[in-house]
Amino acid sequence: MKRILTFSLLAVLATFIFASCSKHDYIDNNNPDIENGKVVYAPAGYNYYAVVQLFDSYAFIETMDNSSNKWPIRYDNLRGTFYDTQDNSVYNQTGQFWTTVRVHGFYNTETDADNALESYYAKNGYAKQQQLQTADSTSSSRTIK
Repeated sequence: MKRILTFSLLAVLATFIFASCSKHDYIDNNNPDIENGKVVYAPAGYNYYAVVQLFDSYAFIETMDNSSNKWPIRYDNLRGTFYDTQDNSVYNQTGQFWTTVRVHGFYNTETDADNALESYYAKNGYAKQQQLQTADSTSSSRTIK
């Protein structure tokens, strides 16, 4: 009887221990540089560019990943550091993956950020579009769940 009781208690204890274990990506909530952002504009045809609404401004970002599955789409929630002119690792909470973005500037209004994105793409976008089409010709796009 003692063996059955001991094994039962061990089984219950093991169940509680393993049930509490889960795999989550780590995000440091105590870091004051971490910001939440929401993609408010991701133009069709060149989605590696996007405008993200931050707490008090708008950022024009470019995704550094060649895979179109990691390009931000409208209404994606991003969390991470958004430093100007640097490659930043951010977590896409909507798609549940990490991606690398470069911030090209911060703007007070969404219209200013949209205009900056459009002018940047007009100057530099075609070459990058060609490069990405050859590097990622077999990928599929994500859909909002």
